[in-house]
Amino acid sequence: MISETHSAFLRVGFRAKVNADETSFVKDFMTSLGLFKVRVILNGSDLTAMPHAYVIQRPDSLPVNTLRHLTNDGYLCYINQDERTWDPTDKLGLVALINLRIQKTLDVIIDPNVSIDIHEEFSNYWLGDSPLYVLSEDKACKVYSLNTPAPDATDKKSLQLVIAKDSEQVGKWARKRGAIVLSTKPINIIILKFEKPILPLNSKWPPQDLSSFVGWLKETSSGAYSAFLTSLTSQLKGGGRKFICYMKTDGGNIALSFNYRSTINNTAKNLRKVSKLSLIAPSLLSSNVIKSFDRLQVFLCTDDFLLSRNRSDHIQLSNKTILLIGAGSIGGYASSQLMDIGAGTGAKGKLYIFDNDMYKPENVARHILPPYYIGWTKSKALKHWMDQVSMSNIRVYAKGHFETSDISMNDIDLIVNATGHEPISIILSKFIRDNKNVSRLTPLVHGWIDGYGHAIRGLLDTGKACYCCAKDQYPVFQKYSRPEDPFSRICGKTFTPYDSGTALMSAAMIQKLALTAFSSNKKENTFLHIPLNATVENTRSRVLKHNKRCKVCNDE
Repeated sequence: MISETHSAFLRVGFRAKVNADETSFVKDFMTSLGLFKVRVILNGSDLTAMPHAYVIQRPDSLPVNTLRHLTNDGYLCYINQDERTWDPTDKLGLVALINLRIQKTLDVIIDPNVSIDIHEEFSNYWLGDSPLYVLSEDKACKVYSLNTPAPDATDKKSLQLVIAKDSEQVGKWARKRGAIVLSTKPINIIILKFEKPILPLNSKWPPQDLSSFVGWLKETSSGAYSAFLTSLTSQLKGGGRKFICYMKTDGGNIALSFNYRSTINNTAKNLRKVSKLSLIAPSLLSSNVIKSFDRLQVFLCTDDFLLSRNRSDHIQLSNKTILLIGAGSIGGYASSQLMDIGAGTGAKGKLYIFDNDMYKPENVARHILPPYYIGWTKSKALKHWMDQVSMSNIRVYAKGHFETSDISMNDIDLIVNATGHEPISIILSKFIRDNKNVSRLTPLVHGWIDGYGHAIRGLLDTGKACYCCAKDQYPVFQKYSRPEDPFSRICGKTFTPYDSGTALMSAAMIQKLALTAFSSNKKENTFLHIPLNATVENTRSRVLKHNKRCKVCNDE
């Protein structure tokens, strides 16, 4: 008996092709240019991922290369499943959608009115093989080779190429990746910028050798072509033999590597005698002198790129001085959340963590730190952990017990209170008001678990309303519904029972409010409230207003 999925493909007009390894479905699609034959291969049996589609036959009059949505190996990009949603239980409806999207995509491919300028998705057609990790796009950056453990915890090693600002940056990357820098002498690099690259009709793409790549540059961008040859000849004169060419485009970045044979030495000696680059180019691109050529797959790892996916308005905490007070359950998760949005990164970025408590075995179940750090001071443990896991060059400073008298407010951009301790919350609210600059008050973010673990709350205090305003105006419990005190009391070890997810949600609130502190949108909520129990007041999140009877705000 055939499956429901199998039946759905047959009903829409596909033919099943069954072999020992897989079942695929084939169908002929007619277009104005002729017939396409497409094979669809399931990407999992439950259809929670869209099947892969391949063009296995196409019209003779169709250009062999440079086709939008169709790679040279026949892979057809007929749908972007990251932007679509579907019901995997409706097999027939889903297969009908697949059929429709394939037909529409094929019609776009052969439509003469659709531009073949594919610069917006240029890198998708590059089909790079070996990875190239880009930590820096600085003009003076260099390429290093590393010996790296292969993925999936195998015992094998793999060669990894990294573009970094200097040996210090690549050294930190190597330590985080468990890699070894093979040589402190960097590989030569050629950096090009091509804003809107184009592929001429019927061009053979992607290039299979250096001569084809440079020929494409010459045909499409005289500036990039000239820059490539100028940089190449200059570095050849200096003895360079191994090269990486890194090209930045609007449609994604691409890279290639090529090595010269020793026979290039004679050509390199004659470079000073040749005034026109075009005359020497053929001898530099000949297969007789090129030892290897590889297209690379670029992975951007720069701070700006990593942070760009967080918010559409690109607000982040890079280049800011931030104080995180408290490194317990909430503070531990908050450190990770703040790190994800740029805390401690950038030329001026600093993150100070205050907490002198010891990390103990009873902390492990609801803290972000692993057992390795048992016995460490919490602030020092978080600093060490963040140095290990951050993709960026992060600057974190571990401090002890927080005292308001120990800090100067002149250079502080943000204070985060993750202690959940009311006396500290009150003194901080008073402190930022007593020490505000002429131009502004330093924003203060509170994140705390309230109501014996039954509510999660967060507040951004920019001077308009404080922690006490929130507590006085919006009590946690409904009238007469306060539960019994659940504190676990052991001398010196009193704590409120709640799970790690509760602390994680509080940290997420802190991240949200930290971003709000630097947003120009004045309608973003400054007081956040999540009830975890029916006895808790269902107070909606809001822009908190000043309480006229507040003992902190009214004492300014």
